[in-house]
Amino acid sequence: MRAMETIVFHSRRAQRAQRIQGARHAIVGVSLILTGYEALGHGHEASAADWFGIVAGALLVIAFVRELKAKHAHHGVNWVDVFAALVTLGEAWHLHHDGKHALPIAYLVVAVILFAIGVSHDRIARLRRLTVDEHGYDFRLGPFRRVRGPWAGVTAWSVAGAMLTIEGAAKKDRVDLGDSPESDAVIAAFERAAAQYVVSATG
Repeated sequence: MRAMETIVFHSRRAQRAQRIQGARHAIVGVSLILTGYEALGHGHEASAADWFGIVAGALLVIAFVRELKAKHAHHGVNWVDVFAALVTLGEAWHLHHDGKHALPIAYLVVAVILFAIGVSHDRIARLRRLTVDEHGYDFRLGPFRRVRGPWAGVTAWSVAGAMLTIEGAAKKDRVDLGDSPESDAVIAAFERAAAQYVVSATG
């Protein structure tokens, strides 16, 4: 076995939440498209903001539909968030034309955050992972939850479905992987490492 092994896993709950958020963004994108077409339909000359909204909204809707059709979690840039950032900029542009000044700044901040999330999608997705090496195990279950320990502290472990229980003299950790489609691979990686290192650490 390699000295270190890392298994990345995903959360079905987080993926569902991401799609719901994407749907909300897509609704705003459709609204901007309709606003632009309404200006054209009334015989008005569409402004640059109208054309920007139409293009950004169309790109967002296309990206969202492609995400819905995807069978697996995608890697790399999350284009739904990137185009949602453009749509948010379009909203800020329209608000500025309507004479509002403070609100467009807030929308601009939101757009920057969405863009940063979109281009960092792969790094964010890799937050959930198991790393094992000769020293111990490290489950990163989210941005603020982590379960880790040395092999020397493990006295036993057991698996019930997608629930992994790690027992030690000082503590007992339960890692629930029921929300992850990669739960079997994660548990198998832990058990391979534990079978090799726990005996040597405690023997």
